Amino acid sequence: MYLTVPILLNFVVSLSCTFSSLPDFLFRPKNTKTPRIRLRLCDILAFFAVIASFLNCLTQRTRRERKEARKLMQNCIIYVMGVSGSGKTTVGEKLAEKIALPFFDADDFHSAANKQKMTASIPLTDEDRQSWLNNMNQAAREQAKRSGAVFACSALKKKYRTVLSSGISIPLYWVFLKGSFELIKKRMEERKDHFMPPDLLSSQFADLQIPDNSITIDITKSPDEIVDAIISQLH
Repeated sequence: MYLTVPILLNFVVSLSCTFSSLPDFLFRPKNTKTPRIRLRLCDILAFFAVIASFLNCLTQRTRRERKEARKLMQNCIIYVMGVSGSGKTTVGEKLAEKIALPFFDADDFHSAANKQKMTASIPLTDEDRQSWLNNMNQAAREQAKRSGAVFACSALKKKYRTVLSSGISIPLYWVFLKGSFELIKKRMEERKDHFMPPDLLSSQFADLQIPDNSITIDITKSPDEIVDAIISQLH
C-alpha cells in the first residue's frame, strides 16, 4: 500500500506543477490569486508525498527487521517454561507465530493416566514424567533436524531439562515465565476446561528450580509485550 501511494502522489504533484506553468490564457483566468492557490496545492501534495515515502521506508524497515529476527531464531529450540498457569501456551503460540516456527504444547505429550492423576489433584512423580519427557525430547530432536520449534513445557527441575535438551545440537533457549503464587493461582481459578487443578500449584512451586541461563520474563506484562521481550533477548 505505502509503496504505491508516494508514486501516485509524485505523479499528481508533477501534473499539478506542470499545469501551473502552462500559458495563462489556456489554464487560468486573470485572477492573480489563482496561481498562488495552485502552487499551494502543489506544495501540499508534495508534503504528503514525502510523508508517504517516509511511511513506506518505515514499513520496509519493520518488515526487514522481522525477517532478520526470524532468520536468526530459526534452527533453534525454544522451551517456554514455568509452573502451570503462568501462560506458557499463550506466549508459546504467539512467539512461534511471530518467528515462524512450529509450536508444541507439553500437555499433548502426557499420557491419559497422567492427566487422570492431575485431574484428581494427585501430583505426578518423576516416574510418571519419564515417558512424557522422553516423548517431548524425541519431538524436539526431530524438529532440530528441520527449522527448530517452540515448546511450552513446565520443565520445573534441572534433571527434567537435562532430558529435554539431550541430543539437541542446535541452539536451545529456556524462557522462564515468572509470576507470584497469588497471581498464578488466581489465573488458574479463572480458567476452565483444564485438567490441572489449582490445588497442585503448591507442588509445582515446590519442584521449581529456575535455570541459571534462562531468559526470565515477568508475567504481569501482556502476552504481546512478553513475546517482544523474549525476541529482544534472543537476538
